[in-house]
Amino acid sequence: PEIVDNLQNGLLIKPASPEEIINAISYLKRDAGDRAIFGEAARRKVTKDFSIEAMIKKTVEVYNS
Repeated sequence: PEIVDNLQNGLLIKPASPEEIINAISYLKRDAGDRAIFGEAARRKVTKDFSIEAMIKKTVEVYNS
């Protein structure tokens, strides 16, 4: 799974796209509400999907399949 879900817990941009980087930074600079929402959503996702317990479970599933 991807760590960043566009517009849910962050912003995805095209690689090597300076204009998109500028636009994303400008947007986040202007919108404190979305910064907070993205940050909290990212924390929840990483805690849920990438904790030690979750990674062990996924590793065991791979070995058992």
